[in-house]
Formats: sequence, C-alpha cells, structure tokens
Amino acid sequence: MLKKITGTLFTVILLHISTLYSETIQVPTDVNTIQEGIDQAANGDIVLVSPGIYKENINFHGKNIIVASHYLLNNDPKFIKNTIIDGGHPDDPNTASCVLFVSGESSDAVLQGFTLMKGTGTIRNEPNGTSWREGGGIMIIGSSPTIRNNLIRKNRVLDTGGVTSTGGGGISCVESSPSILNNIIMLNQARYAAGIMVFRSGVVLKNNIICQNSGGQDYGGGGVVMEGNGPGPKTMDNNTIVANAAFGSGFYGGRAGGLLVFKTSVKARNNIIWGNIQNNGGQIYVHHELTTADLSYNNIEGGWDGEGNIHSLPRFSQTYFHLSGKSPCIDAGSPDSSYNDPASPSNQTIADNPAKGRLRNDLGAYGGPGSVEMAIPGFLVPDKPYGGAPFPIPGRIEAEAFDWDSVEKAYHDTDTRNQGGGYRFSGVDIETCDDFGGGYNIFCIQKGEWLDYSVDVLAPEKYGLAVRVASDGNNGRFRLECDGSNLTGSIQVPNTVSKHKWQRITVPNLKLLAGRHVIRFVCENGGFRVNAFHFSFASNTLPAQWKSQDVGDVSEAGNTGVCDGVFYIEGSGKASGHVYYNNADEFHFVYKKLSGDMEIIAHLLTHTYTHEWGKTGVMIRETLHDKSKYAMVGVTHTASPVLYRRVKTGERSDLHNWSTRTGYNWLKLTRIGDTFTGFKSKDGKKWIELEEKVDIIMEDTVYVGLAITSNIDGIISAATYDKVMVKQLLLR
Repeated sequence: MLKKITGTLFTVILLHISTLYSETIQVPTDVNTIQEGIDQAANGDIVLVSPGIYKENINFHGKNIIVASHYLLNNDPKFIKNTIIDGGHPDDPNTASCVLFVSGESSDAVLQGFTLMKGTGTIRNEPNGTSWREGGGIMIIGSSPTIRNNLIRKNRVLDTGGVTSTGGGGISCVESSPSILNNIIMLNQARYAAGIMVFRSGVVLKNNIICQNSGGQDYGGGGVVMEGNGPGPKTMDNNTIVANAAFGSGFYGGRAGGLLVFKTSVKARNNIIWGNIQNNGGQIYVHHELTTADLSYNNIEGGWDGEGNIHSLPRFSQTYFHLSGKSPCIDAGSPDSSYNDPASPSNQTIADNPAKGRLRNDLGAYGGPGSVEMAIPGFLVPDKPYGGAPFPIPGRIEAEAFDWDSVEKAYHDTDTRNQGGGYRFSGVDIETCDDFGGGYNIFCIQKGEWLDYSVDVLAPEKYGLAVRVASDGNNGRFRLECDGSNLTGSIQVPNTVSKHKWQRITVPNLKLLAGRHVIRFVCENGGFRVNAFHFSFASNTLPAQWKSQDVGDVSEAGNTGVCDGVFYIEGSGKASGHVYYNNADEFHFVYKKLSGDMEIIAHLLTHTYTHEWGKTGVMIRETLHDKSKYAMVGVTHTASPVLYRRVKTGERSDLHNWSTRTGYNWLKLTRIGDTFTGFKSKDGKKWIELEEKVDIIMEDTVYVGLAITSNIDGIISAATYDKVMVKQLLLR
C-alpha cells in the first residue's frame, strides 16, 4: 500500500491530474460544499474533496465529471474512511439519497473514494401509479455512472409512508447501466434488496464486498436483487456476498439472503455467496418464469448446478475477507485467462497482492484482474450483530447467529476449522440441525469456548431462559454472561440419551436491564449441542380481566407476560397449510371475555420466525375449545394480514385471500352483530379494510385477544405487541 502523500508530492500529482482534465475544483479550498463543486464543474472536470464530513445530498445533474476523495491521488483506503457524505440531513425527505445520478450521466461520471451513510432514499413513481422509495446510498435512474472504491454503509430505506415499499438500501439502479466496482456495501437496510437493487437495468458488478445488509420483509433480497431486463447485460464477477439477511413474510418476503433473480438474465462468475440467511428457501432464489441465471465457478453455500461451482467453507482470514492461505477459493475461478489475477511484479507466475496463489482467478472480491486492496481501517468485521440488528429480548436467539466479528472479539474456538462446514465461515462448529424446525446448531463445543450475542432488552425485568440442548453424556456445563457479569451461574446439561434427541432446559428469574447488551455463552465443559436460547418474561401477571392458556393439544406450553403496556406472547402448536390445524386448533391465547359488539386493535412489534406458516394476530373466539368458531386477523411468515375464520364448530378453518405484508403491523378486528371485519394499517390511523367480511353466528359473550402458533409443535414462537385495546362498540 502506498504511503500517504503530503506537501510537494501532493502538489505535483495534483498538477499532473490537472493537465489530464479540464479543471480540478477542490473542496473546501475553492468551494465550501461538494454540490457547489459539481454545480461549477463542466464535463471532464474533477471535483476533488478533502477529508471531512459533508452533510449534504449531492446530484450530478447530468455532468460527466469525476467526484473523488484524495483516494484518487494515492489509493490509500484511509481517505475513503475519512471523507464522508452524510445524507441524513436532506432538504426534501423524499429526495434523501446520498448521491443522485438521474439525468443521463454516462460512464465518465465517476464517484470514487467516499463513505456514504445515513441516506434514506428517494421516491420514484412507476407508470402504473405505484411509488417506491429507493437508493439510500446511491439512486441511479436512466444513467450509466461508474461507482468505485466507496464504502456504502448504514443507509436505511425503511419509511413506507406514501409508497408501496422501500428498496435498494445501498444502491438502486433503474433503467440504467452502471459499473459498480471495488465497493464495500454493508449494514444497509431496506424492505427489499437491502444491498443493491438492479431493476430493468444492465449492470457490471465486480470486486465488491456486499455484507451484513438486512431487510427483505416485503419482496426479499438481503444482498442483491436483479429484476427485469434493461439496457445491457447483467454480469457479476468476483464479488463476496456474505452474511446478508432477508427477514419477512409473503411469497417473496424473506427470500434470498444472498441473490434474488426475477424475470431477467444474469451471468455470475467467480463469486463467493456464503453465510446469508433468510426466512424462506435458500440464499439464492431464481424465479422460474422468464429467468436465466448462468452461475459458474462460484463458491455457493449449499451448492449450485453449474460448471466449476463449489461448496466449500471459504476460509477467510480474520479480517477484511481476505482469503487465508488454506482457502479452497484460491485459484478456483474460471480458467479463462481473461479472468486471471494480476501477476506479481517480482514473479510473473504468481498472483500479486491481495490475490493469492497462481494466476488463475481467486474467487471473491480480491480475485480477478480488477482486484484492489479494500482494507479500510476500522471497517469490515465490525463488532455488530449477525444480520445487522440485535436480538430482541424477550425473544429467541439462534445459537449459530453469534455476533459478526473476528476470533477473540465475537467468539473463541479451540481451532480454526468449522467442523460442520455449514452456514458461517468462522472457526465455530456449525451443522444442520435435526431438532424441530431444522436450521442449524452449534456442536463440538469444547471447554473454554465462547460466543457473543448482541441483544436489545425491552424492559428492566426478570426473565426466564429456555435452552434447546442435546447430549449423550452427563458432564456438559455452560453459563451465560451479560456484559461480562455472570448471569446464570453454571448450568448442567442433562443426558438426553442421544446427541440427536433435543430437550428444553430452563432457568428462572434472570434480571436484565433495558437497552443494548452483549450476552456471552461460555462452555464450562463440552460434549453437547445447542440450538437456541429463548428469553421470556419471568412473571406471567396479566392486567385485570385478562387470562391466558394453550388451546388444543400442544406439546410445549406457551406463556404470556405484560410489561409497561407491552404484551409478550409465546406459543407452540402445529398448523397445516394456511389454517391452524384443519378442524382443530393448536395455539396460545391471551384473552378477556366481552359481550356484544366489539373491536380489538393491536400493534405488532416483533414476531419470531419458526416456520413460513407460523402466525400471530388478533382473535375473537366463541369458546376455548380447539374446534370453536372464530375470526382472526393474522400475520404469517408466508401470507398476511388476512382474515381467518371457522364459521361452524368442528369445520375446517378457511381464509378468503392473502397478500404480502408490506409493513402493515397494525391489526384490527371488529364484531358487529354476526359480522366480523378485519383491517390493517401502517400507522394505526389510516385503516384498510380486508377484502371480505364474514358472518359467523356466535354467542353474545365471547373471548377476544391475541393468538400465536409456531406451526412446529414443540418449538416456541414469540411475538410482542403494544397499543393493545379491546373495547365494546355501543352500536346495537
């Protein structure tokens, strides 16, 4: 890496650049802001930006110019870190991308060497009347700019007000053909395409690190979404797409933590796609209709049909996603010499740093002819939750989802190899789980090993802990710590007869303070497996007139607690398809008895994913029998909100229609006479009536409240609600 240049050498390089371009405008020497520099520039000029924080949202206004930090002068990544465009202070909240290319800019319009952060996206309108908020870091419409050597991080495109949904947390390109090269795109959030959205566009996507972006609640895509054909082909070469997360419901919501391809053609070579998580399906989703995904010479977790594709733990080194010397990704790319790594100046038969091995392409961002060093000090492998957000408590923590950081910072393991070869690329041993619900668990746990989990505790309360474990011995022990203090004391792991027979062990009355904390799992003696940790309110004291119980034949008891107006409800139970369980229900119910006309309103805060058909919602029910008549406005991880119902005792449950969820977390159900009506809302003020009312003849006095089922009997799902209101309607 070249040393930082100063003084006379800086002047010499700047004069050299000035001879190649029409004019160099320096910020803040010549003008105060980047936008002023752009406004003064003509095609072919350079706007050269000194280190600093620039609280502005810039627009290239059709100018084919270079806007760059001092990284342009010497390729020192420190200039990327220290030259920040902070888009969090827009003049117009509906035009709040950090950078706009929306006026036909060509590939000669270059953005290079910045950190882009805090952008919240720009609204664009489709001919069909829908509106979408996209492009937190960069919004590209009808243009073909070059985006290179930037750190695009912590942009959050989540405001659904006035739009159908929100996407492209890092970058969105619409009817465009950009080149996106050597960027780090991380910790961005959006309700689809949290990292990059490529919509009716061509794109050259090369040598990028795309990691820890999260969202996908509405239409999927934690890392990259490619949808619709546009000007030019879509190519993906030598990208590292790891640890992105898609959470959500609906048919597409929660799909494809890594890559989603929909009604278009994509050619992908020499990429690493690994350790991405999603609620539905695998980390890559390719739509079956009008879609072609030509994937070859990639390392894809779980495998993928295609020439040269492998499925092997990438074996990154401890920082910055460099490949370790034992990585199977070294020299595993396309044998076509056009993809070769650059040769070392001292030995033309071996690859130059940051590539490794011989000249054949290395998979991932540091391989191929376009590789450059991207070791930005202080970034990548940050001390952050896996998936980008802390686990809520009360709630469930998956054992394999420990914090994202290097060894000795987020975990300690006695060796560097993942013995199970699955899910994560750290040294922690992870395997496919045979407990209820599948997923992954940690195993080969040795004395002294530990894992950290970032959590967000809802309220200062006492909590109960339940842990899913399996062991064929009697000596396993562990403890949990909170922020370095012993939380649980030493916990004995029971002999469950087999390492494949799972059991729930519990610890009561653990005191936690509200706010962000780090929970550490510490193995005191090994020989057991761990699937998940589950925290719930220790007290199940309910407000006056409220009660809770399981309904139906559940094998794992549910629970309800209330703290500071927040209802925490957890339950097991098995459903079949889109109903609770054909003609008999299994779920947990917190309720009160009420007579006459009524309504219940509740705001859903969190809902733990266990199965795509697990559900929670507001319910009115004639009895507490499992075959009772009922109506429910339910939210699932596949289709929601929707009005479920059983109109006659003992008959099959039914629903009228379903749709993707798109941010409707406010639920309302009314009973007027024998007519039940469901509603949904994004803000609790503007309500949308669900498509069909339903007539159910019930007794005057009924049970009204909150319900939850995991759809996997024996596994607990949890939800939290606030603003819960049940009242009589004096209409009769």
